[in-house]
Amino acid sequence: MAFIKSKRTTYRNQPVGVVPVNTGAEEAAVQSAKLFAAGQEIAWEEAKNDAIARDINTAKTLPIEDQHGNLSLEKVQTTEFTAVGKKSAKAVLAERFSGFLNNKVTKEFSDLHTQNPFNKERFDGEAQGTIDGFVDAFKKNGLDEYIPEFLQKVTNKKILHSNKILNDTIKKEKDEAASLQFDAIQEFINVSRLYPEDLNVIIGPQFDQAIKNLESNGYLKSPAKQALYSELKRAVLVGTSNKILDRLNGNDLAAKDLEEISQNENASPDYFARVIRASNNTVTMKELKDFQKLSLNVEANRTDINVMTQHISNRAGDFAKRRTNLGKEQNVLNMQSMLNGLGVGNAGYLDNDKTNRDNLNTAIGNELKIPLNNETFYSMNNDTYSKMLTKLSIPPVLPSTLDDLFQTNTMNLPAFRNLPLATKNNMMARELNAWNNLAYITGSDGVKKRRLQGYDTEYKKYEFINEIARVNGNDITKANSLYYTKTDSPDTYKSIVMNTLSTFDKKVGSVKEGVNAIFELAEIPLQHRSQLDSYVEKLLYYKSVATPDDEAVEFSQSNLVNVLKETYKGLYIEDPTIYDVFNGNNTGRTYTTPQKKYIGQTDKQYDKFLNFTQELINDEFGEGFKLADNVFLLGDANNSQYGNQRYTFVNKQGEILPSQIEGTAVEFTTNEFEKAYNISKHEINTETLNEAVITRAKKIIGEKAFDGKMIDDLNIFKLPNLLSPEFQDHFSGPIEPTTAEGKAAKEIREQQLRNLPRQFQPAFKSQQAYKDLHIPRGDFPTRLDKFLDKLDSAEQGLPNKIFIPERQFFGSDSKNYEETLRVDGYENPLWERITDFTVNNLTLSDNLKAILADIMTPDVAVDVQETIKNIVQTTANHEGFRNQVYRDRDTISVGFGFNVKFLTEDDYKMFDPTQVGRLKELQQWLLKKDNYSEDQLLKKVNEFKFGKPILIDRNAATKVFNNKMYKIYEQYKKEFPNFDRLHKRRKSALIDFSYQFGHERLKSDRGFPKYYRAVQNAMNAKSMDERNYFFKLAGFHQVYNTGEFGNTKTPLYYQTKSRVRTRTSDLGFNIRDNVDFLDEEFSWWQSILTLFQKDYKV
Repeated sequence: MAFIKSKRTTYRNQPVGVVPVNTGAEEAAVQSAKLFAAGQEIAWEEAKNDAIARDINTAKTLPIEDQHGNLSLEKVQTTEFTAVGKKSAKAVLAERFSGFLNNKVTKEFSDLHTQNPFNKERFDGEAQGTIDGFVDAFKKNGLDEYIPEFLQKVTNKKILHSNKILNDTIKKEKDEAASLQFDAIQEFINVSRLYPEDLNVIIGPQFDQAIKNLESNGYLKSPAKQALYSELKRAVLVGTSNKILDRLNGNDLAAKDLEEISQNENASPDYFARVIRASNNTVTMKELKDFQKLSLNVEANRTDINVMTQHISNRAGDFAKRRTNLGKEQNVLNMQSMLNGLGVGNAGYLDNDKTNRDNLNTAIGNELKIPLNNETFYSMNNDTYSKMLTKLSIPPVLPSTLDDLFQTNTMNLPAFRNLPLATKNNMMARELNAWNNLAYITGSDGVKKRRLQGYDTEYKKYEFINEIARVNGNDITKANSLYYTKTDSPDTYKSIVMNTLSTFDKKVGSVKEGVNAIFELAEIPLQHRSQLDSYVEKLLYYKSVATPDDEAVEFSQSNLVNVLKETYKGLYIEDPTIYDVFNGNNTGRTYTTPQKKYIGQTDKQYDKFLNFTQELINDEFGEGFKLADNVFLLGDANNSQYGNQRYTFVNKQGEILPSQIEGTAVEFTTNEFEKAYNISKHEINTETLNEAVITRAKKIIGEKAFDGKMIDDLNIFKLPNLLSPEFQDHFSGPIEPTTAEGKAAKEIREQQLRNLPRQFQPAFKSQQAYKDLHIPRGDFPTRLDKFLDKLDSAEQGLPNKIFIPERQFFGSDSKNYEETLRVDGYENPLWERITDFTVNNLTLSDNLKAILADIMTPDVAVDVQETIKNIVQTTANHEGFRNQVYRDRDTISVGFGFNVKFLTEDDYKMFDPTQVGRLKELQQWLLKKDNYSEDQLLKKVNEFKFGKPILIDRNAATKVFNNKMYKIYEQYKKEFPNFDRLHKRRKSALIDFSYQFGHERLKSDRGFPKYYRAVQNAMNAKSMDERNYFFKLAGFHQVYNTGEFGNTKTPLYYQTKSRVRTRTSDLGFNIRDNVDFLDEEFSWWQSILTLFQKDYKV
């Protein structure tokens, strides 16, 4: 039925016509036979179809692979199919074989392709072997009929894989060739950075060819091509700059000059000269000129040039950083020496500043062989910890790690917050122990005193923790936790304080009354309570407040009083030398005292301060006056505990004692002591180092071979000639304009000055009168230009008479040596030049040079550097620079105070030749007479300002100045072979006076003979105390030249008070006439009035 139902129904169209009428039996029989035959046919078809279906189903389910996934034909061979279904079954099997083999061969070919991605020959051989293996399997199993279809399919697959490998191989070879080209290009770029000079000869042509090859094969497009050419240009620019930079000996200033040369085609010749000198002439002018044109020659764009200049700038920064790091390393080494007890007595006053703390932190880490930080502090073993405490007991400052730790609630830091309580207790015990060991010093009287400066808050903190821990079973963590317990509510805070007072049975109406009651218990004087008010409140608060862990802390009234007393003793010191205005005597405790400033310093500095003070008393009051007996120190109300402190000498009643020299009150500061102390220590160090050099040299070459010249050659503190090429760059200002535009500007400026009226003093009757002159501006500005600019911008309504002192026009140039020398300390490259100058002395043998190299450490070189700077800056700043002539009292001067009358041929060689003729003409006029009147001098000044103006280039003037200064220095060295062993302040004071007054002149009877005899005695002194005394006496005679001890000051003092004060202070004598400011005001107004009357006939 299913078969019948599934059979398709058909419909036929019958012809329309005559209907047959024969329907008899015969017809019925025929139809019956046909029906039977049709039934048999249907039955056969059904049987046939059933057989085919069974065979097909068998073919579909017949296993054709074994358990390993390989083709298995065993079942296929033993299976019989019906005659009618065999063909269909074979077709199914063929399809299954095809699918299986297709997958199998596809995987085999893929694996072979993976194994031989670029080896077509090997793939073809192995793939054919795979095909042959399957064909053999078919043949063995009698399945030859399947072979043709199999071969057709797998051969196509093989060809596809083979062709792909061929194409990939070709592409790979092309890619590899391109990659080699790219590598070659990169190598050309790298080589250009190393050997930029080979660009045109070797590198350039090969680079171009490589670019063309890549471009022709489609591997390089235009943007990438341009990028590679830019990279090559930058490599050449950077490489060329490196060739020069590598020869500058780490001179960052010269590197910056090279940067300027690279950017400016009109760069000053001075830049070229500095670079050449920095390279010790290994860089040539031609090389620099070629470098300057290099960016144009290689057709570099702005970005390319910026890459090069940035590189030069970075190298300059690296040079400066390396030099600074050397200095920092030396500071750490010096600190390590102090930790080992070396040079402690010569260390001078050590400030508690960040630099010293950081250096000490590094130094102690080096000594302990571990970095010092919070983690290592708590974890280091006991031996290391003990070593640390021993070494840190020497310097009067703390390393930065401990400085931070003592100011922080360490246990609240994230790293420690969740540690076990026992661990916290151990850590806090170490912290407290370190504080107790490092914060105090025990004096010779057995009294424990505070050692550290600037830690008042920390002293209060740890004194509190010590006491609370003592009465709470040594629970330091609990004590620490209580100290840091706080409330943000003022009412709650007040309530807790009042609650404590009530537990102490103090019936008071306010917190203030309660605090005063506690003060009474602790016996704190009324005048000292203001410093401790808030602290007592906190102590009362701590008594009743619960810790963050809600734990009670035992804290009695007696504990509170003990903590308060201990803190008071630390803040207020018993010092019999101090007259305390609050106490009204010298017997109580005082808040500000030198003890707190110096007691923790090395080398018994407080004792030395007392000696300094007594010597000052002797100088000012004579014999019979003694500190803490009938002379006391009255502290200034603004004195800080650890900064500069000012004191006035008073008697036991607090009355000011007048000086026997000036009859005025005598004030002095702790800065004066520190300066004198550091000068003495420095000179002792200098003597020690130089003697060490000489002693070692004598051992090497023998006593007999040693002579005076060798002593000078081995002098590590010797100053170089500032005119020598390696030092000129550090001591010269901007040079004269050399371009056509610059020269033209100078000529315009001179013409402007010539056009000014001869009678110009200068003065104008009104603003309009000035404007009527139509004075043009130039590009070579002077002080006149600056003033005229101000006058141009002034509002209308100026007075009818405008008086302008001459100095307003042609006063000191704003530039000074501070700008020229640029920076201090290790950041200034000068110290490296000094090291080279000292160590590489060509007159010495290598073994003697080795001694100098060992002793001439960076800090010694920096000391020489700062000496040079101090000497030249002091005098140059006092003199000021004027590029035009000016009346200088009874003569005419120019530049840095050069008296035109005494200019020499050596000086003239350094000036612009166009100015020398005018200078000599003016000099001849000055030499005609010993003295000229003020009017005559002013008239001549105006002639050489406006008629035939003299314009002095600052750079030339600097060279003249340096030459004069060096000659004075050589004179002192000739007279005093030990001159270089003086402190820079003393050297500067001596040389500055000789420059101002004339070295030979001040030695003469018409000069300062008593001053110079004192200098001679100081230089020949046998002890430091004797030297200090005679230098102080020299300072005295510079001020009081005509009297032994009187108030008759020298004219020079009144002419240049500030300058003389600076000099005498550096020699150890401080002028203490406190009314000088009135003299200065009077002198200034007197000069103004005199000039005003002269010019306007008032």
